[in-house]
Amino acid sequence: MALDLRVYLVLDPALTFRRSPLEIAEAALKGGITAMQLRWKSGPLREMLRLGEALRALCQGYGVPFLINDRVDAAMALHADGVHLGQEDFPPEVARRLLGPQALIGVSARTPAQAQAAEAAGADYLGSGSIFPTASKANPVLIGLEGLAAVARSTRLPVVAIGGVTPENAAACIRMGAAGVAVISAITQAPDPEAAARALRRAVDAALAEREKRSPSGAERMEAGSGPSSRRVLQSSDQEDGDDPSPSCPNDRRIGFWRGGRYPGGSEDLWRAGRLWHERTHSPHRPEHPGSPGSF
Repeated sequence: MALDLRVYLVLDPALTFRRSPLEIAEAALKGGITAMQLRWKSGPLREMLRLGEALRALCQGYGVPFLINDRVDAAMALHADGVHLGQEDFPPEVARRLLGPQALIGVSARTPAQAQAAEAAGADYLGSGSIFPTASKANPVLIGLEGLAAVARSTRLPVVAIGGVTPENAAACIRMGAAGVAVISAITQAPDPEAAARALRRAVDAALAEREKRSPSGAERMEAGSGPSSRRVLQSSDQEDGDDPSPSCPNDRRIGFWRGGRYPGGSEDLWRAGRLWHERTHSPHRPEHPGSPGSF
């Protein structure tokens, strides 16, 4: 199994127009999303865990990786496939130590410097800063398409574009070097989430196919032996049977991910993760949720 960033749903129960998050998630999976993240900015942790368990089982049924936004402790408790971190969240190297070598770790990066720092710290993929205006975050800092291109050029990691992405503008993000697009309201607030997901998938696939035609042929296999995870990195020539080909571009790498098993540190590390999260979120220097800078 490999991480496929083409259409990445960030599911926030607060942004579903009071519809069932599970129903939206299943509709999106039927429509062809390739990754899912649970974004939980407020509400009881027990409710998050109940929803997370159901979403994880749903994603497993579709063979789609399931990640948690910000909360390393919740990712550990849920045995999620990974976590996505903002610039004010856990450092990637700490998350890696807690989650283990096979967990997926994504990091938000608005600038080339942030992208390079995240790569050096062992991130597996990057989420860009907001590309277009969006109502899903309070006062987002826009980097635009040129900012996306600058981030994509600065790193070997795949970059997923986020912020106001729709089927109409998704192709522009791919042309700027993104490996895929991450969306919230484009699916969760659509009248028909399945159709919205399908439209995004068509737009992204068409743009990736066009970019593949323009790129040099014969993408080489790369071995991810320099990072802390030492996991094999797949490119377009390495797709599994039944996978759609992905473009031969440095930012289109697909990373194998881990399912199941125990996290390496057991209950002691889980307690430590929860305590560190509490200290960080209650720091007077941390921005208030929702919409902390750099986080999905």
